[in-house]
Amino acid sequence: MDRAARVHRAGHVDPARGVVRVVLVALLARLVLFAAIAPWKPDVLETRILRLDARLYAEQSEEVLRGHLLSPGSMKAPGYPVFLAAVRVLAGGRVFAALLVQCAAGAALAGLVVVLGRRFFGETAALLGGYLVALDPASVLIANCLLSDVPFALLLALGVWTMVRAFQAPGVRWALASGILFALATLARPVGVFLPFLAVPFLAVIDRRGGRTPGAQAARLAAFLAPWIAGLLLWIARGANVDMFQDAARLFDWYLITLRHNTLVKQLAGVAALLFESGSSLFAELLGIESTKVVILSDNVEGGWGGALRRAFLERSPVQLAFLVASLAVLVVTYVGIVAAATEGALRRAQDRAGLAYVIVTALALLAVSSLWGTMRYRVPVMPFLALVSGAGWAALWARLAERRRAL
Repeated sequence: MDRAARVHRAGHVDPARGVVRVVLVALLARLVLFAAIAPWKPDVLETRILRLDARLYAEQSEEVLRGHLLSPGSMKAPGYPVFLAAVRVLAGGRVFAALLVQCAAGAALAGLVVVLGRRFFGETAALLGGYLVALDPASVLIANCLLSDVPFALLLALGVWTMVRAFQAPGVRWALASGILFALATLARPVGVFLPFLAVPFLAVIDRRGGRTPGAQAARLAAFLAPWIAGLLLWIARGANVDMFQDAARLFDWYLITLRHNTLVKQLAGVAALLFESGSSLFAELLGIESTKVVILSDNVEGGWGGALRRAFLERSPVQLAFLVASLAVLVVTYVGIVAAATEGALRRAQDRAGLAYVIVTALALLAVSSLWGTMRYRVPVMPFLALVSGAGWAALWARLAERRRAL
């Protein structure tokens, strides 16, 4: 089949090639940082990787290996320790091997953004969004931390993608797959417990408008909710002191109290910290760079981005300076693209507006809940959706500039 025939048949040339390129770029970026950190060295693993939550996850994975699969005693979700235990079994006990799996998961997430982008906006927007995730310094950094963020982000994005497929496909297959993925995401991180609620009204309304019978609607809804409920029951089975429903109620209460007692400025500051924090201090810690802790737009602001860049320059840390510049560039490109998507009509021209509306609502809800913590790592699961919309904005801008050139 020649080039013209491929274009006519698929609408773009070699669709798999674009995904593969994005995945390879993403994987390379993550493996370069992995090699720079060298987590296989015992001293690096002990002093830089196994810190705070990472150490707790590693200890819980040891409990799993001793046969205590549902051992209670922690508010952490059980999914990530089970994941670590499985990797340690396959890798001969080497816990740092989980970072390699996460690098691959992060690369797969970038490829999934391309797949989603094609469904909504077309090839150019899809590739732009995929490369934003592939080269996002925060996503690259967190993939090399022993934390649940990247597995959760991939499971969440897969759950959203399969639900978007379920909206249009007949039968229960895609709804069931989405329910399973959301269940796994919930077991990876507690915030996942909220997300299936967002899919239910979209699925019900779309099924009703699509003319499906009440029986078919009920079957699809049951197929989606059953594995998710089973995941909650699995969590509850860990023990009386780790109750999923109590955790969820406590999180709801915390959020309501925060809204009631915090000023609007503080609430917006939490969102701003989530969206703009550089992660420079974590980057320095993983690479062993001696540097003053710098966090952007949080309670311990020390000069913001300008202070972070100035400090990296004065401390003669070109690696950290490059990280900061790259982080700032990706964030600016991402958010300018989102504004362009809204102003250039890219969202209105989406090929699957109902599916896109579900994706945007899910991203906004996740952003609202995650802003309670207001740190860079919680931006990673939201980043694929931000990049998806940003890619559409930049593609729309490019199309408008092309039209102006032709007019001239």
